[in-house]
Amino acid sequence: MAGKEAIRGFLYQGFATILESLTQESWDRIHVEYPSDDDKVDIALEVNGTITKAIQVKSSINLFQKSDVAKWIKELINDIEANKYEVVLIGSFNRNTNDFINSIRKYRSGEKDKKTRDALKDFDVTILDNFDINIKTLPLEEDTLLGIVRDSLHKYLSYKGYMLDFEVLDLLSKYTLSTQMLLGTKGSSQSKNDFDSKIFHWVDLTSGGLKSKYDLAKHKLMFYEQEKKILSTSLDCVFIDEYYNFKNYMGVLKKDCIDLINKIDNIRLDPYEKQQSEQPPNDFGIFSSTDFFFTFEETKDSDKDEIINKVKLYFDTDINREFFFVGNLKKEKKLGVFGKYDYKYYGTKTEKEKNELLTDFKYRLLQYEMILMFIEKIKKCCTLPIVIKNVGNVQDENITIKLFIDKSVEIFCGNDYPNDDYTPIYSEIIDEEDNFIENIFNFNSDSIVKSENQKRNFNHFITDQSKSSIDKFYNELDMYIAKPQYEHENYNVIEFEVKGIRPSETIFLNKLVLLHSLNKDLEIKYTIISDKSDGSIEGVLKINYQK
Repeated sequence: MAGKEAIRGFLYQGFATILESLTQESWDRIHVEYPSDDDKVDIALEVNGTITKAIQVKSSINLFQKSDVAKWIKELINDIEANKYEVVLIGSFNRNTNDFINSIRKYRSGEKDKKTRDALKDFDVTILDNFDINIKTLPLEEDTLLGIVRDSLHKYLSYKGYMLDFEVLDLLSKYTLSTQMLLGTKGSSQSKNDFDSKIFHWVDLTSGGLKSKYDLAKHKLMFYEQEKKILSTSLDCVFIDEYYNFKNYMGVLKKDCIDLINKIDNIRLDPYEKQQSEQPPNDFGIFSSTDFFFTFEETKDSDKDEIINKVKLYFDTDINREFFFVGNLKKEKKLGVFGKYDYKYYGTKTEKEKNELLTDFKYRLLQYEMILMFIEKIKKCCTLPIVIKNVGNVQDENITIKLFIDKSVEIFCGNDYPNDDYTPIYSEIIDEEDNFIENIFNFNSDSIVKSENQKRNFNHFITDQSKSSIDKFYNELDMYIAKPQYEHENYNVIEFEVKGIRPSETIFLNKLVLLHSLNKDLEIKYTIISDKSDGSIEGVLKINYQK
């Protein structure tokens, strides 16, 4: 058993040493079991006929003794002339041996304290003065030695421009138990190029095919602060009522309202002057045989007071009751299809213009108020606008991103929005021309970040007439707000799909992640797999909570 372990240790370290050497430039020929005078050299590296490094490997299940280590050093330097010497010890040591080895390292680095001098007092230190000697120690444990070979393989393949999955690297490391690679050079030498080609060909054959690391995709997830045009892997917590799209949309809506107020306020109608207006075809207030009747168009006093107060509250602007006066404008109310009414107005051009502006303003004001009420329910949700950036040189397709969010943090979902008396109104004010859910939550491409889902030009609610307006409202939220798909250990997992991404391109993940009432710093782990990635892309996004 001991001999078997020693052979395994020798092979592992020998192969790892060769692979390590192949990533260095200080040699052009390699010798395995170098034919020296006393056969003390296991591996030798040569350049232009000069041995640049001589290596001897020793392994044992017994404790290495100080006297043996000292002897092997002397034997190695006496056996061959080389620029550097290395003794590799695979096994365990007693305290004296360990002190001796450490003292050699300290002496070579210039430390010559009393402990170092005591450990080297029976050793000819002129050897250390005249020769470049290194002692490498490794435990006689298969997992450790396998790890050395695995790391050497990884370094070697990376040096050559290729990569392998961990599982394949692990299997190849175990294949080195075969002696073919080493015995193929016993008693002879090969050039660096030949030996390198031989090992590379063997790795390529036994791995099932290598992938160039230059052909692998490299991606990175980041937060995008669109207002500042900043990409970063960390983000100070931004609540939804501070989110760029919300602030921008509400700013535009507020400006529209104020502009309408100014336009309406500039239209002056004299309530005492008889207006030259278009007259209705029937006497005012009398039903006709065609089922229509006429009334003066006016706003109720209670509605006027309410609007006056809201305008002051929301826009810090004063209006009075004359603001609502539309002269002698009359309205024809006619019963249409499905029990609905159609309206036709009779009056001067100015009266009609002011009434149209008032109608538009009342609707805009309703929108503004409803959106504020909508946001009030979720304003403490932390908003995460996440993008993926292709930081490599390869165009990639079919990218799947997985976010792992700690279960202690509640993720907001569109369909868990509080249902109240205003929910049907929310759905009613989302129309084809002005969808406030889309305007707030949808990402619009800019010069830095692209969105695969551009602003939609159709009414989402007409797609399924069987659903209630409330259900359709929730479906609308679901289009823009990400949901966790499943659980994994202590995490809720959200998945995103991106069809394709070019080198240096940055794409929004198409849905916002909202976190309920975040009250602590948070790290979100992520993984990325795609057609061109090797499955090892991962990273962390950090959210900094701020009161």
